[in-house]
Amino acid sequence: MKPPQNRSLGRNRRSLLSVTVWIVASAGALLSSACDAAQAETLPPAEASIDARPTAPDPVAGPPTNLEPPSSDQAQLSGVIRECLPAGGYTYLRLELDDGAFPWVVTMAKSIEPGQRVAVESLGTKHDFHSNRLDRDFDELVFGIVRPLRDEN
Repeated sequence: MKPPQNRSLGRNRRSLLSVTVWIVASAGALLSSACDAAQAETLPPAEASIDARPTAPDPVAGPPTNLEPPSSDQAQLSGVIRECLPAGGYTYLRLELDDGAFPWVVTMAKSIEPGQRVAVESLGTKHDFHSNRLDRDFDELVFGIVRPLRDEN
């Protein structure tokens, strides 16, 4: 035999649910209209501006996209770091290559230090490059991925 059901309890729950939904919907409508009114007060009238659309934020500066591609003999470099210049998210490195050249390389690597032997995968070169962070000009700057090499001792 089934226990008796309390039908009034079911009606009370439905009634409570209806009231809750009504309260939430009313609060949402009030908040929406309040936000619209606040926004209307803070925005200048459309007639005050020729183009009332918001402008896009300035893009985040990144590596130049107009790099000169590396030649086949310059695609992979290796040498010893002689100088490190940290500059925000980049590190500028003066390398002493195995052939005796001393190019400047810029990379996003952080855990590198002078005296360390590294390999550089060149992404390209930029001529007459000015670093705003360093306030310095580079005649030729190699953009690359720098990886430390293990000592062979």
